[in-house]
Amino acid sequence: MEKADRELNALYTKLSLNVHEHPDKTTVGRIIIQGGEPFESPQPLRESLEEFIQLLNRVMDIGTVLTLNVLRTKRDSNEVRIIVSQLISEHDLTELPSYPLTRRAVSAIIGT
Repeated sequence: MEKADRELNALYTKLSLNVHEHPDKTTVGRIIIQGGEPFESPQPLRESLEEFIQLLNRVMDIGTVLTLNVLRTKRDSNEVRIIVSQLISEHDLTELPSYPLTRRAVSAIIGT
């Protein structure tokens, strides 16, 4: 539980920086810091986009585990195992290694 608290706190801290005025957290500030031209049409900034994608992946990983946990409280464990196994067989989950919490939760559910 303590690890989950630390993870969520770190995620919240990182996300909340994006809503407050910090030069490196605004579009124009990022353009200037990353060597772009602020008066041209903004192009996606690689560093900013990569950071956003990493945060989005963490949020999706946590959200998936929360969803699985809710499902486990509402359904019989065998039924959950069947549902998760069916999802795995029907969908391309090659990206699952990018979601370590989800991977562990799924492994625990299906017993691998």
